[in-house]
Amino acid sequence: MKRILIINHHDSFVYNLVQIIRERTDCAYKFINTEDLDENLSLLKDYEYILLSPGPGHPEEFPHLIPTILRCVETHSILGVCLGMQAIALAFGGKIECLPKPKHGHKSRITISGNGSRKLFEGLSAPIFVARYHSWVVSKEHLPSCLSIDAYDEELNIAALSHKKYPICGVQFHPESVITEQGRAIIDNWLK
Repeated sequence: MKRILIINHHDSFVYNLVQIIRERTDCAYKFINTEDLDENLSLLKDYEYILLSPGPGHPEEFPHLIPTILRCVETHSILGVCLGMQAIALAFGGKIECLPKPKHGHKSRITISGNGSRKLFEGLSAPIFVARYHSWVVSKEHLPSCLSIDAYDEELNIAALSHKKYPICGVQFHPESVITEQGRAIIDNWLK
């Protein structure tokens, strides 16, 4: 049984992520709000997987987020969705930048990078269309060398990344949205 801790950053899409996990017969999960992390750090040892939900604003507005990522680097498989991916980049020394035009409810085609990990995208048929709801992107110019770019969007922004050594990955898009046609398969690939 895969044990997943879902960390909620108060985005309406988080419940779609919960539903995808709930429908899997091989998973048990716990849902915790990000502001309750500090008082529940002992929970981390009970889970193998951490799902960092999307959320509004900037990752640094959630003070327990980056320390939790760094605490779990060697012990957990982590998937960051949207804000969660941005937090992963910041945790390892990256930077994020504001988009000139926010993407809210935008359908984009992503391209898999030849240099990154293909784990999240194994078995998916091209083209891959995804839902974007964000104002921030991870900076390519300030991406730490320990992270690889796994996919780009149409404007060549980072759409997915992963750690080169640890099972940590992130997507800038929303796999749980109905606009992302193969979103469940992406989450299934993370849990393989």
